[in-house]
Amino acid sequence: MLRLSGAAPGAGARSRCSLLLLWLGIRLCSASSGRYPWAEHYGTKSRYEGLGAEPLPGTSWLAPANCTALHLNAVVRHGTRYPTRKNVPRMREIHQLIREQGDQGNSLVQALVGWHMWYNERMDGNLHPLGTSEMVRLAKQLATSFPALFTARAYRESRLKFLTSSKHRCVNSTRSFIQGLESHLNLRDQAGGQWEVNDRLLRFFDHCQKFINRVENNNTALHQVELFKRGPEMERVMRNMGKKLGISPEALTTTNAESLQLILLCSFVQLNAFENTELTTRFTAF
Repeated sequence: MLRLSGAAPGAGARSRCSLLLLWLGIRLCSASSGRYPWAEHYGTKSRYEGLGAEPLPGTSWLAPANCTALHLNAVVRHGTRYPTRKNVPRMREIHQLIREQGDQGNSLVQALVGWHMWYNERMDGNLHPLGTSEMVRLAKQLATSFPALFTARAYRESRLKFLTSSKHRCVNSTRSFIQGLESHLNLRDQAGGQWEVNDRLLRFFDHCQKFINRVENNNTALHQVELFKRGPEMERVMRNMGKKLGISPEALTTTNAESLQLILLCSFVQLNAFENTELTTRFTAF
C-alpha cells in the first residue's frame, strides 16, 4: 500500500481545497450509486493491467473546469505481484487435481494441464515486472491529470510525500512510481526519490490492539464469513466450477477451499500469459 500527497504552492488551508475534496467525495459516491457502473471492473485483487488505459464510467479523476486542484491524497495498491508463499502449495494442489480428474476434452482443462506450474515459494508475493510498469504508468497518468500539483519544483522541494508499508512489494511499487514520476518530469539527475515506511498508518491492523483483540484473536469475529463459505452461494460456485472443468462435485471438499485455490490458479496463469490474448480471454471467461 502506497500513500502519496501533494499540494500546490501556497495552498495552505484555503477553503477551495475542502471544496475540491468534497467534490471528489461526491463524485465517488455518485459513481457508486444506482447501477454501479464500475463495480464489475474492481475487486480486492484487480490488476491495473485489466482496466485498460481509458477511464471507466463514473470514475473520471478530473475536477470541473472551474475548479483548481490544490491538494491530492491518494492511497494506491501495489502493482501486480507473484503469488505468496502460502498460496503456492494450494495452487499446486488444485493444478494436480485438474490434471488428474479434469475433462481432457475441455479446451480450458487442456490449457490448464498444458501450463507449467512454475511458481515457487521463494517468489512470496514479490512485485512482478508487469507491476513495475503499472506503477510507472500510474504515476505518469496522475501527473498528466494534475499538472499543477505534480511539478518538478514540487518534487525538488519535497512537497510530494510518499509513504509505504514495509512489505517488499509495496516498497518496490513506491520506488517504481517515483521513477515513473521522475521520467515524466524529466528529472534525470535524481537519486531515486525518498519515501517513508509507515506501518502504523498503512498496516494499522497489525498495530491496533482493538482490532487484534476483537478480530484477529477472536474465533467468532468472522462467523458470518465462514457461514457464507459454506452457504448455498458458494456451493453453487463449486458446482459451476466442477461442471466447467468436468470434475465431479465429490472431488471438491465441502470447505470450498478448492474454489478459492482455482481462482488463484487462474489469476496467476493469466498473469503468466498476459501477452497471449487467446489464453487470457479463455481464463477471463472462466
